[in-house]
Amino acid sequence: MPRGNQGTWSSQRPAMASLGPADMLVRGTEYTPGMQLAGPGSDTKNSGIWHKVGSGTTDDPTVAWLFDIKGMFDISADMRESHVDVARKVAKANGFKCILIRKEAHKRQRTYSTLGTRNFVTKDNDYQSYSPTVHADNHMTVFMGPDTSTAMVGGHIYVVQKKDLETGCYFIKQMDDPENQRTIVSPGYRKVAEEFWLTSGAWEAS
Repeated sequence: MPRGNQGTWSSQRPAMASLGPADMLVRGTEYTPGMQLAGPGSDTKNSGIWHKVGSGTTDDPTVAWLFDIKGMFDISADMRESHVDVARKVAKANGFKCILIRKEAHKRQRTYSTLGTRNFVTKDNDYQSYSPTVHADNHMTVFMGPDTSTAMVGGHIYVVQKKDLETGCYFIKQMDDPENQRTIVSPGYRKVAEEFWLTSGAWEAS
């Protein structure tokens, strides 16, 4: 897989930020390409950026990891860089100057009520609440906006994992045939390669 300008990966590992889609997104306000957005968006300036690359333009969007992901230093450079490549392509296609990678490719997702709020259950033995997850198609969780301090939309990019036959290294690519590649579609979701919702601080411009 060809390597691009991926910047330098810092050995400094910021603490995990308390920033999740359920805390910022407004379910039912789906973003569609070309939608004109207004409002201040949601504040992400204290989210803890671990790595950043790109000039912050629509032609070369900034791609930033919001925090160190457990085990990321054990993932190959090809896998890390393929995440950046996928993120950059999606941000550029949607006209955003910045995309924040909240979570690397994973196959679990949280569940939500019909009102769009995250579901919680309480453990009988210790009375602590937690948010249950269910199986999902492989996807990255991202936010997009004008810069690293502001998120206007957030959601998922669905990917497939591939192997470079020359190097033996694994990497990801965005799904290009979601109708056939998607196999786990929860209620309220569709067979798409990407899905985004407006954040609580953004709205469609009139």
